[in-house]
Amino acid sequence: MGLKFLKSLIFNYRGQISLETGILIAAVLAVTIFSAYIYVKSIVNATVTVNESTTGTVGAYNAEIGRFTESVYNLTNK
Repeated sequence: MGLKFLKSLIFNYRGQISLETGILIAAVLAVTIFSAYIYVKSIVNATVTVNESTTGTVGAYNAEIGRFTESVYNLTNK
């Protein structure tokens, strides 16, 4: 009796169950896309941060090399 009632209940409300399943799938898909967006955004931000710090380090290194070269040049021209 219980199984027959359950089958008739599912059959009678098949459209409603289908709608709820579709909404659930859409919600899971939206959360998945948003999570992927946040993940990619964090990876890009980390990459940009590393690139900026590397550029800053190289710039500081080049500035020191320039000063050292200028000092050596000044010593040799005296």
